[in-house]
Amino acid sequence: MLVTGENHPYDVVADAGHVFWTDQGSGQVVTCSANNCNATRTVLATFGVPDDIALDATNVYWAETGGSVFACARAGCSQSPKVLASGQAGIDGIATASGVVYWSTSTAVMSCAATGCGNAPSSFLAHSTDDLAIVGTTFFAAAYSNVYACALPGCTNLVTIGSAGAEGVASDGKTIFFSSKNGDVFDCPAGGCATASTFASSPLPGDVVTDGKNVYWVDETLGTGRACPVAGCNGTPVTMASGLSGPKGVAVDDTRVYFADTYGGRIVWVAKL
Repeated sequence: MLVTGENHPYDVVADAGHVFWTDQGSGQVVTCSANNCNATRTVLATFGVPDDIALDATNVYWAETGGSVFACARAGCSQSPKVLASGQAGIDGIATASGVVYWSTSTAVMSCAATGCGNAPSSFLAHSTDDLAIVGTTFFAAAYSNVYACALPGCTNLVTIGSAGAEGVASDGKTIFFSSKNGDVFDCPAGGCATASTFASSPLPGDVVTDGKNVYWVDETLGTGRACPVAGCNGTPVTMASGLSGPKGVAVDDTRVYFADTYGGRIVWVAKL
Protein backbone atom coordinates (compact mmCIF):
# COMPACT_ATOMS: atom_id res chain seq x y z
CA MET A 1 0.00 0.00 0.00
CA LEU A 2 1.22 3.49 -0.84
CA VAL A 3 -1.17 5.28 1.51
CA THR A 4 -4.26 4.43 3.56
CA GLY A 5 -6.92 6.44 5.35
CA GLU A 6 -7.93 8.48 2.33
CA ASN A 7 -11.54 9.54 1.77
CA HIS A 8 -12.57 8.42 -1.72
CA PRO A 9 -9.33 8.71 -3.75
CA TYR A 10 -10.39 9.04 -7.37
CA ASP A 11 -7.71 9.67 -9.98
CA VAL A 12 -3.94 9.16 -9.72
CA VAL A 13 -0.86 10.14 -11.76
CA ALA A 14 2.81 9.38 -11.15
CA ASP A 15 6.28 10.04 -12.45
CA ALA A 16 9.82 9.40 -11.23
CA GLY A 17 9.58 9.35 -7.46
CA HIS A 18 6.28 11.15 -6.87
CA VAL A 19 2.58 10.29 -6.88
CA PHE A 20 -0.33 12.75 -7.11
CA TRP A 21 -4.02 12.04 -6.61
CA THR A 22 -7.42 13.62 -6.13
CA ASP A 23 -9.45 12.72 -3.05
CA GLN A 24 -13.09 13.52 -3.62
CA GLY A 25 -14.29 12.90 -0.08
CA SER A 26 -11.93 15.47 1.43
CA GLY A 27 -11.79 17.77 -1.60
CA GLN A 28 -8.02 17.51 -1.55
CA VAL A 29 -5.33 17.24 -4.22
CA VAL A 30 -2.45 15.37 -2.63
CA THR A 31 1.13 14.36 -3.40
CA CYS A 32 3.80 12.26 -1.73
CA SER A 33 7.09 10.56 -2.34
CA ALA A 34 6.62 7.12 -3.83
CA ASN A 35 9.18 5.74 -1.39
CA ASN A 36 7.83 7.18 1.87
CA CYS A 37 4.30 8.38 1.30
CA ASN A 38 2.93 8.64 4.83
CA ALA A 39 5.86 10.80 5.97
CA THR A 40 5.74 13.09 2.94
CA ARG A 41 1.99 13.35 2.27
CA THR A 42 1.32 16.96 1.26
CA VAL A 43 -2.02 18.60 0.49
CA LEU A 44 -1.55 20.92 -2.47
CA ALA A 45 -5.07 22.34 -2.44
CA THR A 46 -8.54 21.77 -1.02
CA PHE A 47 -11.47 22.81 -3.15
CA GLY A 48 -14.83 21.24 -4.02
CA VAL A 49 -14.80 17.76 -5.52
CA PRO A 50 -11.60 17.25 -7.55
CA ASP A 51 -11.93 14.77 -10.40
CA ASP A 52 -9.37 13.82 -13.07
CA ILE A 53 -5.76 14.94 -12.72
CA ALA A 54 -2.82 15.54 -15.10
CA LEU A 55 0.85 16.28 -14.64
CA ASP A 56 3.79 17.87 -16.44
CA ALA A 57 7.33 18.75 -15.38
CA THR A 58 6.21 21.99 -13.68
CA ASN A 59 2.62 21.73 -12.51
CA VAL A 60 -0.24 19.46 -11.57
CA TYR A 61 -3.65 20.18 -13.14
CA TRP A 62 -7.09 18.96 -12.20
CA ALA A 63 -10.74 19.29 -13.07
CA GLU A 64 -13.27 19.99 -10.31
CA THR A 65 -16.83 18.72 -10.73
CA GLY A 66 -18.22 22.16 -9.96
CA GLY A 67 -16.88 23.26 -13.34
CA SER A 68 -13.39 24.66 -12.68
CA VAL A 69 -9.90 23.73 -13.89
CA PHE A 70 -6.90 24.42 -11.66
CA ALA A 71 -3.11 24.48 -11.88
CA CYS A 72 -0.67 24.23 -8.99
CA ALA A 73 3.10 23.95 -8.83
CA ARG A 74 4.20 20.40 -8.13
CA ALA A 75 5.87 21.49 -4.90
CA GLY A 76 2.75 23.33 -3.73
CA CYS A 77 0.89 26.60 -4.22
CA SER A 78 0.06 27.62 -0.64
CA GLN A 79 -3.47 26.25 -1.00
CA SER A 80 -4.10 28.88 -3.71
CA PRO A 81 -4.11 27.13 -7.10
CA LYS A 82 -4.40 29.14 -10.29
CA VAL A 83 -7.87 29.00 -11.87
CA LEU A 84 -7.45 28.27 -15.57
CA ALA A 85 -11.19 28.22 -16.26
CA SER A 86 -14.53 28.16 -14.47
CA GLY A 87 -18.12 27.59 -15.52
CA GLN A 88 -17.23 24.45 -17.47
CA ALA A 89 -20.40 22.33 -17.57
CA GLY A 90 -20.02 18.57 -17.37
CA ILE A 91 -16.28 18.76 -16.80
CA ASP A 92 -14.39 15.47 -16.69
CA GLY A 93 -11.15 14.21 -18.28
CA ILE A 94 -7.97 16.30 -18.39
CA ALA A 95 -4.59 16.01 -20.15
CA THR A 96 -1.62 18.25 -20.88
CA ALA A 97 1.19 18.51 -23.42
CA SER A 98 3.56 21.19 -24.75
CA GLY A 99 2.35 23.86 -22.35
CA VAL A 100 -1.36 23.42 -23.09
CA VAL A 101 -4.06 21.90 -20.86
CA TYR A 102 -7.07 20.11 -22.36
CA TRP A 103 -10.25 19.01 -20.62
CA SER A 104 -13.60 17.56 -21.59
CA THR A 105 -17.01 19.13 -21.00
CA SER A 106 -20.56 18.11 -21.86
CA THR A 107 -20.28 19.75 -25.29
CA ALA A 108 -16.60 19.97 -26.30
CA VAL A 109 -12.97 19.51 -25.41
CA MET A 110 -11.54 22.85 -24.28
CA SER A 111 -7.94 24.06 -24.15
CA CYS A 112 -5.98 26.71 -22.28
CA ALA A 113 -2.31 27.63 -21.98
CA ALA A 114 -0.84 26.13 -18.81
CA THR A 115 0.17 29.65 -17.78
CA GLY A 116 -3.44 30.81 -18.07
CA CYS A 117 -5.86 32.12 -20.68
CA GLY A 118 -7.78 34.79 -18.79
CA ASN A 119 -10.58 32.32 -18.00
CA ALA A 120 -11.36 32.26 -21.72
CA PRO A 121 -10.49 28.74 -22.92
CA SER A 122 -10.72 27.77 -26.58
CA SER A 123 -12.81 25.01 -28.09
CA PHE A 124 -10.38 22.34 -29.27
CA LEU A 125 -12.69 19.50 -30.34
CA ALA A 126 -16.41 20.04 -30.83
CA HIS A 127 -17.48 16.73 -29.32
CA SER A 128 -18.51 15.70 -25.84
CA THR A 129 -15.89 13.29 -24.46
CA ASP A 130 -14.83 11.59 -21.26
CA ASP A 131 -11.26 10.39 -20.77
CA LEU A 132 -8.33 12.07 -22.57
CA ALA A 133 -4.79 10.97 -23.40
CA ILE A 134 -1.87 12.48 -25.32
CA VAL A 135 1.05 10.58 -26.82
CA GLY A 136 3.69 12.67 -28.57
CA THR A 137 1.74 14.99 -30.85
CA THR A 138 -1.41 12.89 -31.04
CA PHE A 139 -4.49 13.56 -28.94
CA PHE A 140 -6.92 10.78 -27.98
CA ALA A 141 -10.39 11.04 -26.43
CA ALA A 142 -13.06 8.55 -25.42
CA ALA A 143 -16.71 9.50 -25.86
CA TYR A 144 -19.70 7.31 -25.12
CA SER A 145 -20.34 6.49 -28.77
CA ASN A 146 -16.95 7.22 -30.36
CA VAL A 147 -13.21 7.30 -29.77
CA TYR A 148 -11.35 10.21 -31.38
CA ALA A 149 -7.74 10.77 -32.40
CA CYS A 150 -6.21 13.84 -34.01
CA ALA A 151 -2.88 15.62 -34.47
CA LEU A 152 -1.80 18.47 -32.21
CA PRO A 153 -1.83 21.40 -32.04
CA GLY A 154 -4.85 21.99 -34.26
CA CYS A 155 -6.66 18.63 -34.11
CA THR A 156 -6.04 17.96 -37.79
CA ASN A 157 -6.78 14.66 -39.56
CA LEU A 158 -9.50 13.68 -37.08
CA VAL A 159 -10.00 9.91 -36.80
CA THR A 160 -13.35 8.68 -35.46
CA ILE A 161 -13.76 5.12 -34.26
CA GLY A 162 -17.28 3.91 -33.51
CA SER A 163 -17.63 2.37 -30.07
CA ALA A 164 -20.23 1.48 -27.49
CA GLY A 165 -19.87 3.01 -24.06
CA ALA A 166 -16.24 4.10 -24.35
CA GLU A 167 -14.87 5.05 -20.93
CA GLY A 168 -11.07 5.13 -20.54
CA VAL A 169 -8.55 5.62 -23.34
CA ALA A 170 -4.78 5.15 -23.72
CA SER A 171 -2.33 4.69 -26.56
CA ASP A 172 1.28 3.69 -27.18
CA GLY A 173 1.28 5.77 -30.37
CA LYS A 174 0.62 2.74 -32.54
CA THR A 175 -2.56 1.35 -31.04
CA ILE A 176 -5.50 2.90 -29.21
CA PHE A 177 -6.78 0.96 -26.21
CA PHE A 178 -10.12 1.84 -24.68
CA SER A 179 -12.50 0.43 -22.10
CA SER A 180 -16.27 0.16 -22.47
CA LYS A 181 -18.95 0.62 -19.84
CA ASN A 182 -20.66 -2.30 -21.56
CA GLY A 183 -17.69 -4.53 -20.76
CA ASP A 184 -14.28 -5.44 -22.18
CA VAL A 185 -11.22 -3.50 -23.36
CA PHE A 186 -10.85 -2.86 -27.08
CA ASP A 187 -8.02 -1.93 -29.42
CA CYS A 188 -7.68 -0.29 -32.80
CA PRO A 189 -4.71 0.97 -34.84
CA ALA A 190 -4.06 4.63 -34.09
CA GLY A 191 -4.79 5.45 -37.73
CA GLY A 192 -8.32 4.10 -37.39
CA CYS A 193 -10.22 0.89 -38.08
CA ALA A 194 -13.63 -0.15 -39.35
CA THR A 195 -14.34 -2.12 -36.18
CA ALA A 196 -12.36 -2.18 -32.95
CA SER A 197 -11.20 -5.60 -31.75
CA THR A 198 -11.75 -7.06 -28.29
CA PHE A 199 -8.38 -6.76 -26.60
CA ALA A 200 -9.25 -8.33 -23.25
CA SER A 201 -12.27 -9.58 -21.35
CA SER A 202 -13.28 -7.47 -18.33
CA PRO A 203 -16.80 -6.99 -16.88
CA LEU A 204 -16.64 -3.27 -16.02
CA PRO A 205 -13.26 -1.73 -16.95
CA GLY A 206 -12.55 1.90 -16.10
CA ASP A 207 -9.40 3.98 -16.46
CA VAL A 208 -6.73 2.64 -18.82
CA VAL A 209 -3.02 3.49 -19.14
CA THR A 210 -0.09 2.04 -21.04
CA ASP A 211 3.68 2.31 -20.77
CA GLY A 212 4.20 1.07 -24.33
CA LYS A 213 4.87 -2.48 -23.16
CA ASN A 214 1.72 -3.32 -21.24
CA VAL A 215 -1.80 -2.00 -20.84
CA TYR A 216 -3.15 -1.55 -17.31
CA TRP A 217 -6.70 -0.85 -16.16
CA VAL A 218 -9.09 -1.16 -13.24
CA ASP A 219 -12.26 -3.24 -13.18
CA GLU A 220 -14.90 -1.95 -10.80
CA THR A 221 -17.06 -5.08 -10.79
CA LEU A 222 -14.19 -7.45 -10.06
CA GLY A 223 -12.42 -5.02 -7.71
CA THR A 224 -9.14 -5.61 -9.49
CA GLY A 225 -6.26 -3.97 -11.28
CA ARG A 226 -5.54 -5.85 -14.52
CA ALA A 227 -2.95 -5.93 -17.31
CA CYS A 228 -2.09 -7.33 -20.73
CA PRO A 229 0.97 -6.91 -22.97
CA VAL A 230 0.29 -4.44 -25.79
CA ALA A 231 0.58 -7.35 -28.23
CA GLY A 232 -2.35 -9.02 -26.48
CA CYS A 233 -2.97 -11.80 -23.98
CA ASN A 234 -5.47 -13.94 -25.88
CA GLY A 235 -8.28 -12.04 -24.22
CA THR A 236 -7.32 -13.21 -20.71
CA PRO A 237 -5.69 -10.44 -18.63
CA VAL A 238 -3.35 -10.79 -15.68
CA THR A 239 -4.78 -9.76 -12.31
CA MET A 240 -2.26 -7.36 -10.78
CA ALA A 241 -4.22 -6.39 -7.66
CA SER A 242 -7.38 -7.78 -6.09
CA GLY A 243 -9.61 -6.96 -3.14
CA LEU A 244 -10.17 -3.38 -4.30
CA SER A 245 -13.49 -1.63 -3.73
CA GLY A 246 -14.78 0.43 -6.66
CA PRO A 247 -11.32 1.21 -8.05
CA LYS A 248 -11.13 4.26 -10.31
CA GLY A 249 -7.73 5.68 -11.30
CA VAL A 250 -4.61 3.91 -12.53
CA ALA A 251 -1.12 5.28 -13.20
CA VAL A 252 2.37 4.04 -14.02
CA ASP A 253 5.90 5.25 -13.43
CA ASP A 254 9.19 3.63 -14.38
CA THR A 255 8.78 0.61 -12.11
CA ARG A 256 5.30 0.55 -10.59
CA VAL A 257 1.61 0.62 -11.43
CA TYR A 258 -0.69 2.41 -8.98
CA PHE A 259 -4.41 1.80 -8.45
CA ALA A 260 -6.86 4.08 -6.62
CA ASP A 261 -8.88 1.85 -4.27
CA THR A 262 -11.67 4.41 -4.14
CA TYR A 263 -14.09 2.99 -1.59
CA GLY A 264 -11.26 1.30 0.31
CA GLY A 265 -9.59 4.69 0.89
CA ARG A 266 -6.19 3.55 -0.36
CA ILE A 267 -3.65 3.98 -3.14
CA VAL A 268 -1.96 0.63 -3.77
CA TRP A 269 0.90 -0.35 -6.03
CA VAL A 270 2.53 -3.41 -7.56
CA ALA A 271 5.65 -3.85 -9.65
CA LYS A 272 5.00 -3.50 -13.38
CA LEU A 273 4.94 -6.57 -15.56
